[in-house]
Amino acid sequence: MKRSLFYFTFMVIALVFAACSDSAPATEGAEGEASAAEAPAAPAERQISQDDPADRLLSKYQSMGIELSEEQTASIRSITGKYDFASETDKGSRQTMRASMQKEIMENVLTPEQAAAYEAARQKR
Repeated sequence: MKRSLFYFTFMVIALVFAACSDSAPATEGAEGEASAAEAPAAPAERQISQDDPADRLLSKYQSMGIELSEEQTASIRSITGKYDFASETDKGSRQTMRASMQKEIMENVLTPEQAAAYEAARQKR
């Protein structure tokens, strides 16, 4: 009898702690809504696909002030399409792949002025 009472009490306490840990405090929800309402809307150009390396790269060039022609944009998309970053699980392999992709773009797509602007913006970072 004492043992079953002990187990029952233990289970009730465990359930209370589990229920309390899953619920958020009442003030947290109100603060989250207020901070979301106060936050400025993200600019349209920041809405890029994080899954597409070409979109990330084109956004990066745009943020550096490098304006690309339609042909250059198409070339960058075709070059990035050749590289499959998702297939590589090793971080070093992805970095090597990214470096070779960047080198190919710098040599074959960007004009010397654009490459110089890229290097200058990269040095500022």
